[in-house]
Amino acid sequence: MAGLMTVDGVTMEFGGLRALSDVNIEIEEGEIFGLIGPNGAGKTTLFNCITGVYDPTHGRVEFAGGAITGKRPDQIVDLGICRTFQQIRLFPNMTAMENVFIGVDARHQTSVFGSMFRSPRHHREEEEGETKALEFLEYCGIRKYANDLAKNLSYGDQRRLEIARALGTKPKLLLLDEPAAGMNPVEKNGLRDLVRKIRDSGVTVLLIEHDMKVVMGLSDRVAVLDHGERIAFGKPEEVQKDPKVVEAYLGTGAGGQAGQTAPGGTAGSGSQGG
Repeated sequence: MAGLMTVDGVTMEFGGLRALSDVNIEIEEGEIFGLIGPNGAGKTTLFNCITGVYDPTHGRVEFAGGAITGKRPDQIVDLGICRTFQQIRLFPNMTAMENVFIGVDARHQTSVFGSMFRSPRHHREEEEGETKALEFLEYCGIRKYANDLAKNLSYGDQRRLEIARALGTKPKLLLLDEPAAGMNPVEKNGLRDLVRKIRDSGVTVLLIEHDMKVVMGLSDRVAVLDHGERIAFGKPEEVQKDPKVVEAYLGTGAGGQAGQTAPGGTAGSGSQGG
């Protein structure tokens, strides 16, 4: 497999707080890459550095052979990176189809002038966009909710809707921030199947997940962050046996930390910050 994205020495500081310290990760095309760590380890901060929400204090991110550090989030989407969020960010009073159409529309070429005056190109892209939106809803297993308001979908289906919207941008790399959070066991099984289907379609996946059964069962490789530093990297079966990783999750005491689970087990709610 060829390298798709490289995180090279990324450090992120907020005033006197160092959230990430010299983090290095290389993601290969066509893999599912897991990013794990205890609460507050810096996982979501790293996502924000990759997607242009934050400009790293030091280091750089390269994607498909070019540097993306310093680019705006919309420019990074144009290059082929899209994400979902730890806290679902849908348009609640829009239908499921309209939410996905927004993702599809990110690839449309009609100018503002063309949209205002309803040019033939605008009409064509609008019709194609609606068709594509329905296809992505079908792909994610929620086509029957196309005309339902997003706020009326179940929590698990809202997660799927957010994934469908992200896929509408035609990403080469899809970042999923705790997609299994709030899902029941049946929904989690369906999510695993969906993520594998996305990978098999040619989209590389970078996954943050607190549920260790999900992330260890899905990932080809895993990196572990703790207090903003990468402490382990490798295949899931290797990482979950690493003494540094076990200590990071459970601490040196016998009881461990509340809300944390060793990498060989299953985390609880999975809704904490990263």
